[in-house]
Amino acid sequence: MALNKIPSGIKTLDTNINDGFPAGSVILLLQDVGAGAREFIYTSIVNNLNLKADPSYFEMINRKHEKQKHEGEINTTLALPDEIYYISLSRSKEDILNENAYAFHEDFFNTLKEGVNFKELSDIYFRQSIIKNLWLTDKKKNLDFDSNSNKNILEEISDLFGEFAANNIVILDSLTELVLYEGDYLSKNDVIMFLKSLVRISKEWNGLIYLLLNTRILETNIQEIISPPISSSGICLSCSRNRSWMSIES
Repeated sequence: MALNKIPSGIKTLDTNINDGFPAGSVILLLQDVGAGAREFIYTSIVNNLNLKADPSYFEMINRKHEKQKHEGEINTTLALPDEIYYISLSRSKEDILNENAYAFHEDFFNTLKEGVNFKELSDIYFRQSIIKNLWLTDKKKNLDFDSNSNKNILEEISDLFGEFAANNIVILDSLTELVLYEGDYLSKNDVIMFLKSLVRISKEWNGLIYLLLNTRILETNIQEIISPPISSSGICLSCSRNRSWMSIES
């Protein structure tokens, strides 16, 4: 029986993780602000989409991977995601695409625009904030807040993962915003339990989940509580702005 691995799409990283992450992994991208975690995500997305667009090249990579198996190792085969979903808590699809339009070349931008399914939760995220009231008082800046839904932000995110995570890559942007968010029916303990269950059930989905978390924004004790549930049975990538490195914990 062969287990699936999903390429990160970053050649220098894939070289060090035997060509990809185990399918079913939750990847915590723990970064200094401005260290490039989002750029890592965008590049991973686009490179995976490019591999899907060139099946013969991907098949060649897969054959090479299978030949590199050493005695005693578990058989693994490379697999690409069926779809890629980007869940944004506070930013719109247009904001994300505009950011990429300025940062990357046209082909990169078009691949991202056409190949990614964006899911926006800003209506839920801002529902209980003062920002909602400020926007609603200005007719020119009125957002479509869903006043009919009784679900909190965690329930909405859980529904999206349940619907779209199987055999796909899903990005949650960002875990930092989720932890900072505190509504009437959501606490940091709820977030911790959500992460523990996410790591567990992701094994059944056989896809790949990326979670973005900024360092030095959350209280140190909160960050220390959040990281272990993921790194204990998932994978943690740490990105440093000052030292230009990325470390891997699994």
